[in-house]
Amino acid sequence: QAKVIQVESGETSLLLPDREYAIPSERSAVVDQRAQKAWITYADSLVREWDLQKGVMTGSWTMSGGMLHMLAVSGDAALVAGGSPSRSDERPWRLEIRNRIDEEVLVRLEELPSREGDDQLQFVPQAGTWFPDDRRLLIGGMVYAAGVVHIDGQMVAAPTYAMILDGRSGEVLQHLYGHADEVVAVATWGKDQSITASEDGTVRLWDEAGQVAKIIDCGPFRPRSLAVVEAPAPFLFIGLDDSRLCRLPLADLRAE
Repeated sequence: QAKVIQVESGETSLLLPDREYAIPSERSAVVDQRAQKAWITYADSLVREWDLQKGVMTGSWTMSGGMLHMLAVSGDAALVAGGSPSRSDERPWRLEIRNRIDEEVLVRLEELPSREGDDQLQFVPQAGTWFPDDRRLLIGGMVYAAGVVHIDGQMVAAPTYAMILDGRSGEVLQHLYGHADEVVAVATWGKDQSITASEDGTVRLWDEAGQVAKIIDCGPFRPRSLAVVEAPAPFLFIGLDDSRLCRLPLADLRAE
């Protein structure tokens, strides 16, 4: 079941009903705090739009090929990126970016975009989010490979990856290297900073140049979700696999 939690009190303020609908898909809820809307993918392949003030569904739509495991909606709600760990005859792709207004498909990817000398790698997008400019897309996941692979002219260990894509062309603008296992959650902070969480038990903050600015060790737990709340002060929320939700002040993290 999907629920809305108040930041200050930690109390549940709204439960979105699931009796009439299929089960929500993990890692596929997108919230627009300003518009008070949420988009959630479900096991019946539909993406449903919710009014968070009234707790009612206001619309639904689908992307081609069935259920999505990753969903990212741009700030203006015009662009949507959907990802899946599997493909089929109906959907020979793992990542699709489309204009939701006119249904134009902008990008479809089956393999990681590469340059000469790189290995051709199939990938599984696990998490994604748009930067505030509604043009760049931060994607995290894993690749189908074993050992060391060549990406972006470098030798890196599979199966993890995070990258920033041009949401209209699919061009890779930046690779983010460092995690030792698959990336399961991503978030952005400010105009250019990226945040990634991995099965390796760490959350990493990246600067504009794609360098690691801070590593947060979650100890024996595994991070499962990330969210940044900008007001009244910027906080990073980390959802852990023991159902706890941790809140960290981003200003303190930046100052360290």
